[in-house]
Amino acid sequence: MEGDEPGSPVVSDDEADSDLEKVEFEEVGDEIDGLIEEDDSSSDEEKNTIGDIPIRWYDGYDHIGYNREGKQIIRGKRKSPLEEILDPNAWRRVYDERNDEELVLTDKELDVVSRIRAGQYTGRTTEGDEEIVPWTSSKIEIHPLPEPTEPKRRFTPSKHEAAKVEKCIESWPAYTWTVAFSLLLIFLRNVIQVVKIVRAIRAGLIVKPAKAEKYGNLYSFDVWEEKEDDEEKSKTEQARDLMRIHAPKEPLPGHAESYNPPAEYLPTEQERKEWEEAEPEDRKTNFLPTKYDSLRKVPAYPTFIRERFERCLDLYTAVRVRKEKLRINPEDLIPKLPSPEELKPFPNYVSCSATCKSPVLSISMHPAGQFLAAACDDGFVRFFEVPVLKCVAEWQLHEEAIVNVDWCPKPNVLVFAACAGPSVIIGNACSEGLGTEANAIDSRALLAGDEIGDNVSQGNEGEWTEEEDKSVEIKLKRRARNVAWHHGGDYLASVARDTTGSSVAIHRLSKRQSQVPFKKSGASAQVVSFHPSRPFIFIASKQHIRVYNLQKQVLVKKLLPGARWISSLSVHPSGDHLLVATYDMKLCWFDLDLSNLPYKILRNHDEAIREARFHPKLPLFADCSDDGTVLVSHGMVYNDLLQNALIVPLKRIDKNLAETPKLRATTLAWHPSLPWLFTSSGDKKIYLFTNVN
Repeated sequence: MEGDEPGSPVVSDDEADSDLEKVEFEEVGDEIDGLIEEDDSSSDEEKNTIGDIPIRWYDGYDHIGYNREGKQIIRGKRKSPLEEILDPNAWRRVYDERNDEELVLTDKELDVVSRIRAGQYTGRTTEGDEEIVPWTSSKIEIHPLPEPTEPKRRFTPSKHEAAKVEKCIESWPAYTWTVAFSLLLIFLRNVIQVVKIVRAIRAGLIVKPAKAEKYGNLYSFDVWEEKEDDEEKSKTEQARDLMRIHAPKEPLPGHAESYNPPAEYLPTEQERKEWEEAEPEDRKTNFLPTKYDSLRKVPAYPTFIRERFERCLDLYTAVRVRKEKLRINPEDLIPKLPSPEELKPFPNYVSCSATCKSPVLSISMHPAGQFLAAACDDGFVRFFEVPVLKCVAEWQLHEEAIVNVDWCPKPNVLVFAACAGPSVIIGNACSEGLGTEANAIDSRALLAGDEIGDNVSQGNEGEWTEEEDKSVEIKLKRRARNVAWHHGGDYLASVARDTTGSSVAIHRLSKRQSQVPFKKSGASAQVVSFHPSRPFIFIASKQHIRVYNLQKQVLVKKLLPGARWISSLSVHPSGDHLLVATYDMKLCWFDLDLSNLPYKILRNHDEAIREARFHPKLPLFADCSDDGTVLVSHGMVYNDLLQNALIVPLKRIDKNLAETPKLRATTLAWHPSLPWLFTSSGDKKIYLFTNVN
């Protein structure tokens, strides 16, 4: 074959075909490279300038980003799926989500894509089946050339070195053998330790740690990995993200920390001297403001490392705790209580008052509601007629002060018990002209008793002496402080104490018998009271209350008011609730069916609470304090065991303030049926508070 031009070489047909194919492939390769470069340049010059922000962030907008001029790129209208099916060239189209464009692939681009999917080279000029040229040698060797076989002499002891060691040993002095022997012992100890470790490994006591592959996921992770959804995170990662608390930032530097601070921030010589003499923890700042002409003249900060260390130490020692803030309306915490106007009647007005010749230490209201007995400091018991509080009789029972008085719970008799000195005196008020003839007959019958028994039983606690139809006196070994009647009217309990201790005695009036059944609990007894319907007795010591069953002679429960000193107690008429007053300004309400701890603790006084009492019939209770006030409260007890008692403070009465600062409101008593309250104080007065609408 001849060339078109004179002088052209002559080639065969096969060579010509191969040359044409080579030219065609070279042209295709060049075009592909041009396309790749063109695509790279176009990707750098995208219309949308939002960068690496996910395009899904713009799902709720009508645009998909901004162009280089700052204008919004309005989202175009996409074809429906039906239109894409009907379009014959739909398989050539590729949707560019970032620029909202549809790109149509050419035949060359489709060829490149098909070759990539087939695992081939993108260009047709690249041949992947070229043979590897053996540059070093074509001969296959059995052993590697750079690593010949190790000679035997490297694995046997050197005779030359052994001769040198022997020569050195012969020349060593005697003390060198001691050093060598010590080193030998140390070596043997190490060998023994190694043997122990090997035996432990063989016995299974030392387990080989698991492969690092099992824990690879815990330690090999991408710090900059972005997880879009919390569902992809594990529970540990979610908890770590939730509880992460960033360290508090350091305060920003001020004008004083500038290298060229204003003149007013520069310290004087006196201030500099005071700063240097002060202790480091007493200084306002840990540096002195200093002025420099330029920044290049500022030296290295001398305490930089120390401050960084203290900062790290603070972050390490000061634990950061995330505390959840409770968003609670304060009004929701206040219980919804009824208005006091809805809980009337209750005492709220001073009706009348009476004056005694000496301070009143205790008062008691007769169950019939006609007479009030007052125990006075001069040894008299004075009787007042209700409601006018007229003193109708007075009786000197003892030379010492009468510290406590209590009427017999039977309404048809006028018998009372009083404590004076070491005696408990049971008196018949009818002998002083009180009551009717029927009251006198019943009172004399109660004092007479059935038959005279032994003087006393179980310890010879009391000595009974009597004055016919007038009084009976029980002399105790200690000074009597408190007395309480049983609801049957035949038994009464007394508390006697002195510097050596205290005791609780139970007396039977009809048999003239006394006994001390409580040895342990009476050691620090303060107040005693009977249950209104069951054979229980309540004995209050300084810090707790014991409830005994007298019939079974067992301890039922021990109540813990959490007080330092109990002053008085009162049992509710239902017998299921107990009111305890303390000298440490607390009033405790116990629900005996609920717990041995207080159901409610009321702190409504600034000084000691002397006494607290339930009303015999109405849902009322009151307490008096040394601060000169009496607090009247509503206490409703429901028959439903699932409903707790309702306690509502009603009225604070401060009309009985005494002139003396001590013993202002000492005792109180309720009328048996009406909402009337009697109080006494250290100013020798007795007040009657009644309900006035």
